[in-house]
Amino acid sequence: MGQFRRARPAGNGAPVYHRAGRVVDGGGRANSLPLGVAPSGAEAFRVVRRRTERPVGDRRRPEEIRVSDPKPSFFVRLWIAFVAPWRVLFSADFGAGVQRLMSGAPALPPPEAPKPEPVPEPEPPKPEPPRIERAPVDAALQLLALFQREGRFVDFLEEDVASFSDEEIGAAARVVHEGCRKAVREHFTLAPVKDDEEGTSIEVPKGFDAHTIRLTGNVVGEPPFRGTLQHRGWKATRAELPKLTEEHDVLVIAPAEVEL
Repeated sequence: MGQFRRARPAGNGAPVYHRAGRVVDGGGRANSLPLGVAPSGAEAFRVVRRRTERPVGDRRRPEEIRVSDPKPSFFVRLWIAFVAPWRVLFSADFGAGVQRLMSGAPALPPPEAPKPEPVPEPEPPKPEPPRIERAPVDAALQLLALFQREGRFVDFLEEDVASFSDEEIGAAARVVHEGCRKAVREHFTLAPVKDDEEGTSIEVPKGFDAHTIRLTGNVVGEPPFRGTLQHRGWKATRAELPKLTEEHDVLVIAPAEVEL
């Protein structure tokens, strides 16, 4: 064979030859090996088998293809022993894999578990807008009729008092005051919102009811506040209006009077 050295025949009976980094099988196909390495017959068969069994388009080197025998030969181990220290020195990832192998763990770390996708928090329910209902006008008209009946309240408001003297206006206001006061006390019971005396200093706590306390002046910041009580306010503890018949027209505040 000259420059070729014959190895043991392959499994199909065809002889296999190799020389200085080249392996040739009986069909004339050549395969590359690292220069300076003289593979044995079994190793040459494995290289030839790797070369012949690669899929079309596979551009990996022969040593990158996994073989069925998990135990490398002496020469492959020698090559690994030469290359591995340099890979450990210059590649942190490769060194970490070697360290895991020396500790008995797999060379590759286990894949990270997929992080659960954050569950969006449900939006808080939007507060329902306050229902605005129309105030009943019947009660207001009925109260206005009581003031007119007892104190001539509407007559006083509709009168042009510009030509009257202060004494005349004061005398008319006294009549209106007495009649309206009588109507209010007959049908309502009133009490002050705050029992403190007007002009005293009081504290408005945090979370106060804005329906019962109205802040005036320089309102800055958050409660609690301290200020001067200007008016005690009023609230109704009883309200009783006369009952009306179905035929009663509440739009008539005061009937017209005809003297016969």
